[in-house]
Amino acid sequence: MRIATALGPGAFFWVSAACVVVVLLYLRRTRDAARLLITLAGAGLLDMSLKAGFHRPRPAPFFDTPLPHSYSFPSGHALFSLCLYGTLAVLLRARARRPATRVAIWLLAIALIALIGLSRIYLGVHYPSDVIAGYAVALVWMLAAGIVDRML
Repeated sequence: MRIATALGPGAFFWVSAACVVVVLLYLRRTRDAARLLITLAGAGLLDMSLKAGFHRPRPAPFFDTPLPHSYSFPSGHALFSLCLYGTLAVLLRARARRPATRVAIWLLAIALIALIGLSRIYLGVHYPSDVIAGYAVALVWMLAAGIVDRML
């Protein structure tokens, strides 16, 4: 579970996101790179604003897991993982031709996102409602970003 939680916001996450943006720019998919950057920037603003607004303390951690220095609600790991891996799934799915490939992309993204959220609950650094809220906020934000992208 510690490995799963490390796939959320942290060094690996941000390096991976930066690499994806660089690859998208190299492939001249500037619109996709912009969509990913805007989605992650908005996720950051939403995460900070909601944590500051709710001030929910974190639960007592399990397994001597060090607690982050931020508030608990909503889960930033859930929010950011859905925004990054969900947006990547949307972008990859649009380029996939075979239905089996599309299904595989979504199954992999959903499994990764769910595992990251579950790891936060398992390690005791979030309540289940924190993770669900992170997913809900991310889903609404991703839909809004997608709608604006299509309108433009």
